[in-house]
Amino acid sequence: KTASASATFMSYTPAKAIDNSVASEDIWIADNVPGGTNQWWAVDLGTATTVATLRLIGRSTGGYLAKNFRLEHSADGATWTVALTAQMTNNTAWQEWTIAPTSARHWRLYILDTWGYIGLGEVELLLGTGGAVAFTATSAAFAADTVPITARLVLRHQPIGTVVLGTDLIVEASRDNGATWTAGPPVRQATIAGVDVLTADIPLSGQPSGLSMRWRVRTTAVEQRLHAISMQW
Repeated sequence: KTASASATFMSYTPAKAIDNSVASEDIWIADNVPGGTNQWWAVDLGTATTVATLRLIGRSTGGYLAKNFRLEHSADGATWTVALTAQMTNNTAWQEWTIAPTSARHWRLYILDTWGYIGLGEVELLLGTGGAVAFTATSAAFAADTVPITARLVLRHQPIGTVVLGTDLIVEASRDNGATWTAGPPVRQATIAGVDVLTADIPLSGQPSGLSMRWRVRTTAVEQRLHAISMQW
């Protein structure tokens, strides 16, 4: 989408607040004078879109953090309505606010004051009518050379809400092309930059013999993200 701002300091352009990176240089800065106010960052979504949640992060290494701000929306980019007034209190972690689901094309963060310089690391507007939904993801079939007796899945998983592994996230495998499924409990092995590395070891000896391997992941309506899934046997 198209980002704009009231001002830009050096190469820290508005687009860097929606580039999916919170690295030290991938941020928007409006002014290099600490404590500045009355600057704004805006995004044009291209068409009226329903927004239910705002997520913000400052900067991975500290500094450049909005403090009190307003989230505003507009149909034409000229007349603005306030949807939320809030404060960022943590620079290096994502913070999240929900609003009444609102449809608008233009969205703006109007910065009232700051903890340091005027800027933002990354902005996310979560779309939809609000709340996560349950979903099921199933892989294509993979051909095994011999009949597998176990499957091991590795997942990069990011819990947004409170996720109970094995209940809100169910990991399964099949060796008969999805006719029979067996679940295995996901186990957290490490956390890297807010993303968990999970493994699930799944016994397959109780399934009908087969060479067609599939994995399946099912969730409840607890907000979470899956960045990558792999399977070995």
